[in-house]
Amino acid sequence: MSKPFFMMALLFSGLLAMVACNSSSSDIPTTTLTAGPQVVATAWTAELIGELVEVNHCIRVNDRDSDTSYLLVWPPDMSTIIEMDTVRVVTGAITGNRKEVVLYIGEMVRLSGGETENLDEQLRQALPANCIGPYWVVGFEVGPLEPK
Repeated sequence: MSKPFFMMALLFSGLLAMVACNSSSSDIPTTTLTAGPQVVATAWTAELIGELVEVNHCIRVNDRDSDTSYLLVWPPDMSTIIEMDTVRVVTGAITGNRKEVVLYIGEMVRLSGGETENLDEQLRQALPANCIGPYWVVGFEVGPLEPK
């Protein structure tokens, strides 16, 4: 290989490296992801059947198969409106799949969900301080045992 050819190749490589290193970031196409709320709807699938009761302003279900009285814990996709002996459950706050169910204190109800002793912080913050467990995190199915 001749010395002039080697020098030209070296010079060309150097120039190419300088151009590549000095290109601005605006020349490089990028994709910007916008942060938004991620909706992940999960639910436990056990079943609770029992009498809907109100104890010290806490909504509970007395399990018909045991002596357990579960405090109902509503996930973020559900809200409740309590008026006298009526509990109006509205689902779809996050998922957009809106559904409304009316339950009555003293009525036998069927709920999907699951029992837990430990609530995550988000669910715990939504509970009145005087409402203690055991807890039943309500799932997608909510309704009277015998539809009216």
